[in-house]
Amino acid sequence: MKGFIRDLWWILLLHGIVLLLFGLAMILWPGLTFVSLSLLFSAYVLVSGVINILVAIGAITARRSWFLRLLLGIVEIGVGVYLLKIPGLALSIFVLAVGAIFLLQGIFTIIASIADTRDAGMRILEIVSGILGIIAGFIVLENPVTGGIAFVWVLGVYGLIAGTINISAALSLRHIANEVEKIARRK
Repeated sequence: MKGFIRDLWWILLLHGIVLLLFGLAMILWPGLTFVSLSLLFSAYVLVSGVINILVAIGAITARRSWFLRLLLGIVEIGVGVYLLKIPGLALSIFVLAVGAIFLLQGIFTIIASIADTRDAGMRILEIVSGILGIIAGFIVLENPVTGGIAFVWVLGVYGLIAGTINISAALSLRHIANEVEKIARRK
């Protein structure tokens, strides 16, 4: 378990940084065209999918819910490739894909945190991140053809909050791994 945490914290940190940068881009440049937005989001979804697959592979022996991350990664890569192949995608289809990914990511994050996380603080952070994903997904799905600025800001705020939570969780994992190593060296 300690090797899993030690080797994996930086992947969660990278995921949080990418999500945070995605959120910053949406807040700072809300006038982006939806074609550009779909390309940015497609890149994020692809990176997120690859990271989730890597986490799943690394967690096969350590976590019971590794298959959920693998499934999410495969879905994210499929959606990302689809969005990249059709950059002129209609706004409503793009928004529905975004909402669905947020919902899936939120649901899988909550299930995985309940099934696998023993640290109460980490579990709370992961559940909050999952709830934010579900809320963002519902907001996006409820208003698929509304103004671009509000849509971009929903994505941006989600990215800022969930990215910060992922970074915090990664640093917490790193701290836990360091503490486990200190304890192991004392024995």
